[in-house]
Amino acid sequence: VLGTVHILGAMESAFNLGAIVAWFSIAHVVQLGIVCTVTGRWARALRFTTIPEMLGKLYDTKVRIAVAAVIAACVWGIGTLETQGLGIVMASITGVPLSQAIYIGFALGLLYVILAGLAQTAWLNVVNSVILYIGTILAVGLLGMFFPGGWQAIENFYISNNMPQNLSIYGTLELFLGFAVVNVLCTTFFQGISQM
Repeated sequence: VLGTVHILGAMESAFNLGAIVAWFSIAHVVQLGIVCTVTGRWARALRFTTIPEMLGKLYDTKVRIAVAAVIAACVWGIGTLETQGLGIVMASITGVPLSQAIYIGFALGLLYVILAGLAQTAWLNVVNSVILYIGTILAVGLLGMFFPGGWQAIENFYISNNMPQNLSIYGTLELFLGFAVVNVLCTTFFQGISQM
């Protein structure tokens, strides 16, 4: 899955929380499975473009407006995260301070979408996804081969720093309930509605 939260946020969170961050991506697999087998099929069969449109037809205009308003706020939040991500990348590449790089990244991102169009942007996301997953697999393999001490050194680091839970996809019970379960529930019940 693409996006600043996945590419930058999950990687940074993995450094601090460990392997349990994989549940953020697993949550999206669950959500996409539900969209592909249930809600997406309903929307296509009923010829709806958005979830608020569907809820408006099923219930009333008030429900449609309320859901659209919540989604608008969430999309604004996601948009600010994506803009911050563009800024982080621009600051890393150029050395420009983050406060200025955010504006440069925003301008370039907006210009790209305006000039290329939404269809081209969607196809570029498909290409980016392929590159992202191949790159991630290669990075994991190369890290194991070329990191001094290999994976054993990474394992030793977490164990010697009293953080063995960072090596497990289940983490601690507190992390599992507060991160893994919460991500699966929130992503499943929010993402499929907001993205559509």
